Amino acid sequence: MKKINAILVLVISIAITSCYSLKLAIVKYKTEYKISIEYPSFHPDSIARGKLMGYEKVETITAENVKLLNPNHETDQYARNDIEVYRIYYGSVYNKKQKVVLSGLIAYPKSKDTLIFYQYHHGTLMPFPYEMGMGATDAPSLFKFETEYNKGAFDQVRALGILPASYGYFVSMPDYAGYSISRYLEHPYNVGSELAESSIDMIFAARSFAQKMGIETTKEVYLTGWSEGAGTAYHVLKLIEQDYNKLIVPGAISLLAGAYTMTDLTTYLSMQEECDEAEIYNWTLYSYLKFSEVDISGLSIWKYPVGSQTEAIVTPSNKPKEIFQPDFLKALNFNFPDDSIPQKYLPVRKLFSSDNICCNWIPETPVYLHTGDKDGIVPDFNSKTAYKFLTENNAKTRLYIYKGDDHFTVVPKYFVNLVKEIDSCNTAFSKK
Repeated sequence: MKKINAILVLVISIAITSCYSLKLAIVKYKTEYKISIEYPSFHPDSIARGKLMGYEKVETITAENVKLLNPNHETDQYARNDIEVYRIYYGSVYNKKQKVVLSGLIAYPKSKDTLIFYQYHHGTLMPFPYEMGMGATDAPSLFKFETEYNKGAFDQVRALGILPASYGYFVSMPDYAGYSISRYLEHPYNVGSELAESSIDMIFAARSFAQKMGIETTKEVYLTGWSEGAGTAYHVLKLIEQDYNKLIVPGAISLLAGAYTMTDLTTYLSMQEECDEAEIYNWTLYSYLKFSEVDISGLSIWKYPVGSQTEAIVTPSNKPKEIFQPDFLKALNFNFPDDSIPQKYLPVRKLFSSDNICCNWIPETPVYLHTGDKDGIVPDFNSKTAYKFLTENNAKTRLYIYKGDDHFTVVPKYFVNLVKEIDSCNTAFSKK
């Protein structure tokens, strides 16, 4: 009987391994996706941070067609102007030292008025084509107008980029490293400090573009972001207030469903028997380690080989206990004190603790937090923790909790409120 059981375990193990290998092969194949754009080339010596390297017009979209892009009755009224859409290329830095050219999208209305400078930081895009507007082919700079979009393509760009431009904003949308022109790079997924540097460069490049086109924008920059982009925008604000306050004036920041405390996030993951979002949580952990100076073997972290972002995303299971080594899983749980954790994991814990963006710095800029109470991807405790810290430290803040909304259904309501927030803050600035 024992021999039969052992054979069954072996057969099941082989089957699981075969399924995983097939899944990994399929995803690796998907990463070889084609892009029809012929990208310009740039000499390495010409690349400088924040420098506008080039731009090209994508198209003009009428206000009526903007309504077609966002068939939501809550937001129809905001499609007011015809808009111009451009793809831009700009110099930046990758992994703190490598000079790179990144891409992004600019959209703005045909207007002689001073336009509010609005930068949107997009949420999760898998590094391969994916449905619901959450894949590499949905990067902002790849946007193009169509009367119908297959499986939610460009959802974020349409709802939180193109629509605000038609409403009257000058909209800047960075792709981030790892997408469009820089798709050969691994994306620093959820690594806010890394993403903030390149997003700051997008602000400078977008300003240069506006000057070249004769567009007048507000000196204040209004930051927005959803999911990964919310954490990114929060880091952008911190970087502006601490290092770029003489060059950039933040007007306000409006954030939807971001992960602002890494220690809460990893603790949450470690306590789950099963996690439907295991792939993106694991991608986050992989990226944090890749873009840090922490020296630790992958064998001390994972129960399977992980040497790339693709392998981090393609997990053999959605059960954390089957993904991570037992001691590492315990190290992810910050309910346990450091003295109960093996020494080799303490630098990892320190890395995560240092990136609790909402709890290690008090912003001077108004911070608006938004979350759905049914969000199963980035649970609402993230926003509640941030709000608690901000209010206890007398920061200017407000929390919106949308009853019954998840990570996606909340977007139209978020947009309506963020417009109110930005317009109100801009009016206050203009009276000074």
